[in-house]
Amino acid sequence: MTANVDAYAQCSARFGENQSGDAARLFYGEDAVTAVLVGGDGEAMHACVLAGMVASMLGSALSHPVAVDEAVATVVDMLPKGGSTASVLFTVAQIRADGAAYLARLSMPSIVFLRRGRVLPFSAETHRCGSYVFEETRMRLKPRDTLICFGNGVAQAGDGVPYAPDWSGTLLPAYLEMAYTPSVPARKIGELLLSVSNSLCGDKPQNDLSVAVLRYRPVQEV
Repeated sequence: MTANVDAYAQCSARFGENQSGDAARLFYGEDAVTAVLVGGDGEAMHACVLAGMVASMLGSALSHPVAVDEAVATVVDMLPKGGSTASVLFTVAQIRADGAAYLARLSMPSIVFLRRGRVLPFSAETHRCGSYVFEETRMRLKPRDTLICFGNGVAQAGDGVPYAPDWSGTLLPAYLEMAYTPSVPARKIGELLLSVSNSLCGDKPQNDLSVAVLRYRPVQEV
């Protein structure tokens, strides 16, 4: 039963491109919802193909009866060995119906964890798989806890903007705190973050913008 997990994922292409080099997907299981963000570096078409391939690999692994951490480890093990790893980056966030949450991050911006409208820190374990190093977190959520994931385009939207110093480190978390209300849907948070990121770029983002939001809903909201 996944009705008590409110989820949203979306990405938009950089200015002048028709296809996004990022991929944002939601995968619904019997008792869990998983959000996957994949960032693709480089030329737009190559990035689009790479991001779509990795997202599909994660989705395929999640479709089997294995734990999400095993699915992530399987995909990381399948990534190209040797050479540059900079072009492969992803975030995986899963919330189960019982409130158990799992996060994995490979070369992507930090995930924002909101509880009662406040950004809270959380710990992560580092794992190495060949030349890839990724982080994993497991936590138990409370009703209305929210996880906000985003790609490098959103994290870098304030770069060079005089009125937005330290956007990703300070202003972005503060903006999400102000946007929070106990009943705000995941879609609303995601759309607001995409909108403000696009505005910071003067509506001409030089990078693809992608977000995914998962919110653990109390039973009475379902």
